[in-house]
Amino acid sequence: MQQTPDVKDGKRGASAAPRLFGLTGGIGSGKSAVADMLRERGFAVFDADDAARALTRPGGKAAAAVAKTFGPRIAGPGGPIDRAALAKLVFSDPEARRKLEAILHPLIDTEAKRWLTARVAEGHAVCFYAAPLLFEADRDAGMEAVVAVIAAPEVRIRRVMERDRTTEEAVKARMAAQLGDEQRLLRAEHILRNDGSLRELQVQLDALLKKLLA
Repeated sequence: MQQTPDVKDGKRGASAAPRLFGLTGGIGSGKSAVADMLRERGFAVFDADDAARALTRPGGKAAAAVAKTFGPRIAGPGGPIDRAALAKLVFSDPEARRKLEAILHPLIDTEAKRWLTARVAEGHAVCFYAAPLLFEADRDAGMEAVVAVIAAPEVRIRRVMERDRTTEEAVKARMAAQLGDEQRLLRAEHILRNDGSLRELQVQLDALLKKLLA
């Protein structure tokens, strides 16, 4: 992979503010696959979904507030949050989704700042912030550019149904809660199309990284 003279696999010697790129994509688009590929190539990636999962695990900073807000619908007394039940609730009820986001988003932002500070100390010159709601939550502000992963709706639906053993209706409800790819095409500076194989996606990503780091 072509690199700038002082950058190799996303790192450089001196500690300085890294170049920060956004990575987004709707459910089933392959955003997580791209995040994994970036990590394999040595780049640091903050994943907002991973942060949300950690925050809502037993003992997580958001677990008590989420359980209190949504009650026995998603958690028994003192028990762990039922993430499947929570997802079903928030993707069918916009007000419930707003309540959950009001709890999680400030905490995710705090975790992201802490994470980025640590990556600066490690000498990372290029970092990625991955989030499905990157544009919806205005997290793209201050980023150098955003990479959006897109795929045909029928491809995304099939992938999620196979992955989560869920129904087409449930997948469509989650897609409806996110921006459409038409809007991502308008707002993102770079696009990765993921209707084909992982190898095809890797080729696109490597070409994009050469462009970003040139």
